[in-house]
Amino acid sequence: MYKIVVHGKGIDMIEVKKITEKIHGARTCDVEIFLLDNQVIYFSTPNEEFIGECVTRVSEYQESPMFNSMYFTLNEYKAWYKRQTNRDEFTYVSDWHGWNFSSKTLEAFNQTFDDPANGRYLSDWERVFHKNMIDIVRTLYGLVEKKYYVIVTLGSPDFSDGKIGGLLKHEFTHAKFFLDDEYASAVWSAWDALGKEEQEKLKLPLACNGYDVKDTRLVVDESNAYGRLSLIGATDGRYKLIEEGSDDA
Repeated sequence: MYKIVVHGKGIDMIEVKKITEKIHGARTCDVEIFLLDNQVIYFSTPNEEFIGECVTRVSEYQESPMFNSMYFTLNEYKAWYKRQTNRDEFTYVSDWHGWNFSSKTLEAFNQTFDDPANGRYLSDWERVFHKNMIDIVRTLYGLVEKKYYVIVTLGSPDFSDGKIGGLLKHEFTHAKFFLDDEYASAVWSAWDALGKEEQEKLKLPLACNGYDVKDTRLVVDESNAYGRLSLIGATDGRYKLIEEGSDDA
């Protein structure tokens, strides 16, 4: 049985609407969910297996230099990742700690991976996460017809001193880049202001960390999230959460 809890968390004077839902699934896992800025669904869980099974393929479908935009099995990815890291164990979850993907990516992923007629399948965990958990939150908060963003982190919710913590701030910056056209335009302007040599230098650390640097949008998005672009009005880590009893809930 899966237990989803969208619950209150004191950040300044803001609280999060509290909801408990139970969903049938193959395993047991506690997941805490926060809705940020009305469009960002933030999952926090201490369960590495849950993240490994539910998040790996959709995340690497958009970021991997080997598997970007193509179908692959989790075992194929695990074998490739162990070769890349030269390790006997699959350490992907403990290596990264945070993941993010847009509604656009999730829609494309489901179309590619949920295709039994062509021998392509979502795992039981992926189906529960993508088709049930996310869809329940979308329905609760009126996101069914809107674009949205999903963030997942390993461990406790990343909040401190009234602000979103460093890891979550990084992931939320990705969300802002996708959801806020004005902000995205400013990011692209900062990128375009760089010379070709500077742009190529920014690709190097990303390539070393396994990102698909042939994807310019990915390079710009990651460079911005890592704080490597000079951007006026950059994110400061303080974002609105749904207030208890508010009209937004």
